[in-house]
Amino acid sequence: MLRTFLLIILLFTVTALSAQKIRGVVSNERNEPLIGCSVGLFAMNNQLIKTTLSNTSGLFVFDSILQNTCRIKISYTGYEDLDTVISNAGVSIVFLRITLTDKVYDLKNTEIKGYVNPVKTEGDTTVIKADGFKTNPDAQADELVNKMPGISTQDGKVQAQGEDVKQVFVDGKPFMGGNDPNAVLKNIPADLIDMVQVFDRKSDQSLFTGIDDGNASKTINIVTKSAFRNGRFGKVYGGVGTDNRYKSGLILNDFNKDRRITLLMQFNNVNEQNFSMEDLSAMTGSSMMPGAGGGGGWGSGSRPMGVGMGMGQGMRGMQGSTSNFMVDQAGGVVRTYSGGINYSNKWKNIDFTASYFFNQSRSELNNDINRQFFSSFNTGLNYVQLDTSITNNYNHRASMRIDVTLDSANSVLIQPRFSIQKNNYRNFINGSNILPQEGISLSENQSENNNDFEAITISVPLLFRHSFKKTGRTLSLNINPSYNVNSGNNLQYSEIVNLNDTTLSTQISLYTAPGRSASSVNSNLSFTEALNSHNFIVVSYLNNLNANFQRRRVYDRQINPFNNTIIDTILSTELFNDYNAHSGALAYRYQQENFNFSAGVNYQYAYLGTRQELPVSIENTLRFNTVLPSASLQYRFSKKSNIRINYRTVNNPPRPDQLSDAFNLSNPLSVTSGNANLKQDFQHTLFGRYLSSNPVKGTSFFIMLGGAYTNRFIGNQILIATTDTFLNENILLAKGTQFTSPVNLNSFYSGRFYTNYSFSLTKLKLKVNCSLGATYSNTPGIINRLRNQTQNQALNGGLTISSNISEKVDFTLSSNSNVVRVLNQLQPEFNTDYIIQTSKLRMNLMPWKGLVLQSDIQHQYINGLSASFNTRFVIWNAAVGYKFLKNKQADLRLYVFDLLRQNRSIQRNVSDNYYEDVQANVLTQYSMLIFTYNIRSFRMQK
Repeated sequence: MLRTFLLIILLFTVTALSAQKIRGVVSNERNEPLIGCSVGLFAMNNQLIKTTLSNTSGLFVFDSILQNTCRIKISYTGYEDLDTVISNAGVSIVFLRITLTDKVYDLKNTEIKGYVNPVKTEGDTTVIKADGFKTNPDAQADELVNKMPGISTQDGKVQAQGEDVKQVFVDGKPFMGGNDPNAVLKNIPADLIDMVQVFDRKSDQSLFTGIDDGNASKTINIVTKSAFRNGRFGKVYGGVGTDNRYKSGLILNDFNKDRRITLLMQFNNVNEQNFSMEDLSAMTGSSMMPGAGGGGGWGSGSRPMGVGMGMGQGMRGMQGSTSNFMVDQAGGVVRTYSGGINYSNKWKNIDFTASYFFNQSRSELNNDINRQFFSSFNTGLNYVQLDTSITNNYNHRASMRIDVTLDSANSVLIQPRFSIQKNNYRNFINGSNILPQEGISLSENQSENNNDFEAITISVPLLFRHSFKKTGRTLSLNINPSYNVNSGNNLQYSEIVNLNDTTLSTQISLYTAPGRSASSVNSNLSFTEALNSHNFIVVSYLNNLNANFQRRRVYDRQINPFNNTIIDTILSTELFNDYNAHSGALAYRYQQENFNFSAGVNYQYAYLGTRQELPVSIENTLRFNTVLPSASLQYRFSKKSNIRINYRTVNNPPRPDQLSDAFNLSNPLSVTSGNANLKQDFQHTLFGRYLSSNPVKGTSFFIMLGGAYTNRFIGNQILIATTDTFLNENILLAKGTQFTSPVNLNSFYSGRFYTNYSFSLTKLKLKVNCSLGATYSNTPGIINRLRNQTQNQALNGGLTISSNISEKVDFTLSSNSNVVRVLNQLQPEFNTDYIIQTSKLRMNLMPWKGLVLQSDIQHQYINGLSASFNTRFVIWNAAVGYKFLKNKQADLRLYVFDLLRQNRSIQRNVSDNYYEDVQANVLTQYSMLIFTYNIRSFRMQK
């Protein structure tokens, strides 16, 4: 290991031969820099060498140029393509000033039946011009992009081309950390946007080496209009309403070319919030929170929303999710205080971005849960629950991105992140296990939980990139050290009534002090070599070093009500876990202008060591030798269409909390424990996609098809007690109570299909967007020693019609239907079909001078759920306002939420051993008077 380290240091310190470069700045005829231009470097025989995009200053750079003569090709939507020859590129530094001319269409003898299609396909990127979609003057970016083909918002999450959007950039740079799409789209005015680029962004190392490492994420890049890159803009607003409702906030942007500052503030108690996954670090994967649901999947203590595992996680079984927590939450009432600042700049060889975000929230959530189990009871088993939770959350997070070009051959990218969170959670549960056809209650549980937790997370990813003099020869090292620690305390009191035998009824009074620390270092050292202009090889060494310590000390206050020194060893855990994976990889890439293919193989040796001190002493070591193949193919039929196919394999080790044998009584009707013998899984994924656009017909089309198969899937092994059963001499499972632990199972597979087609009705000035999708999953499980397969089949379709008339007439009409079938092997009589249909009309009219009429109507139809959950309702929000002052920058508006008083929150969740219906409390009708002042102050470009 030491020799390898010294060799790496030696490679980095050796002085490289001087490498030549081509630098250029692309602008239009008005001397405005063009951001996101597609720039290609070609050999004289038209063979592609490298590609890049121009930055916020219109700058592009190609390093390590050996060819004495080469070609530069540049394309940008709305401008004529440019193709120029560069001489002496290999012996001198070349600087280019390139001006693209506006594309002119010869309309002589041409009958105009439409207008230029705003959607264009450029390689893997879909480029959508904003001026092709008319919105009202007050619209934010989220309203604009939801009119665009293939982009929608589902359950508060932004989706593009059927996938969740993970990152939103502004002019190619992260905004407020870059990983919170809502924070960007809700705070950027629509009228500032020139175009929207949708693409799968590869990791920074993959972008450098040219080999896909499987870490691509769906990304949106917002390109602003050049006229708005030098000035101040934003808005300040405040409102007061009935029932003590209020909202106020500030969005202020100060842009001066590359120097950009954004300030955000938000205060309200009407459920408006912007949160990212980082705000939930204290609850993710730590199992520190007590579970509220009964009979959820393993680790039901990991969710603080009072609904157990399965809420919002679909068919992922053992893999907990917080993806729906605190992000446009439909149920509950939330008060939010938040603020943040974002700063970015560029100094010569340094590209810098930093952000800080703070939020404080208080949520009140009431849930009514009806859960149907697949069980060995002939009549089935129901669990019903009423719960109330109050959560106070405090979060600070900061991030930076520092990209330093050391010289013509070397660069370093550093991306430190830090977050600290404190969370206070109080929960009340009333749950019962019932035999539905007999109408018999088996057991009841009343619980109260009081919790305080805090967490700190730090990571400092670093990427070093070196380009040798020879074209195509590179060396890169990516290192990502991280550290996470969390701790807290929990007081729980529960009364469990055994209705079969009241003498077996029990009371539980526990004090729990959980804590966890985790440190990891992931690294990837890659060397690329060009065999010739078409063929490349990549040799890589990867390692994944993880050390985890988990402690959960439980004290029985029934025995010692005032003494927290005697540990209940059955419920407590002390676990040390190490996971070390070392991999050697070899990949081959073939590249032409219209065709790219890569294939690779990765040999991985992994070590999983577990040492448990509590509840019993266990030491276990597992070793894995795995071959992980991968392949990728991309073919461009033309500039307007292309196809891509990816195949990838990966291993996922069990989480530390899944390895602990301690019993968790957070919900006494759903006891859980871990499994120290779990193995890592082995997952295969294969997907393909095709996209195209037709500027003449004004259409765009996208289709995606993919699937996954997992061996050694970490699923659930469940025991549902058919009679009163003791797990050991101290843990009683009353009849109908569940005991769940994780286990490795084969035959988890899933598939997904999505397609989108958009076109324009030019005469009616309308945009039409059609989508169709289907998903399928098969999740294995074991219930009372019998193998069960749960299948989830879903078909969904959507239609969106949006106006393209003017900013004074802005409306969007949409409808989306989801039809779902849930099948299980053990009890097919409990198979179920249900439908959820949502139709929306959003309208903003300006009929006279500054008068504004606004209306948002949503119709919800739900059928096939439990009888009391089937419903249909209409939510109608309306407002009337007036714009005044200079340039109509001031706005006074009277707003009414839920005019018809019908707002409801209902959700169906499916797991491997149950399906459940959840109804939550919601925000009720209120009226509010809101004043808004729009800030617009721009300086002329020099």
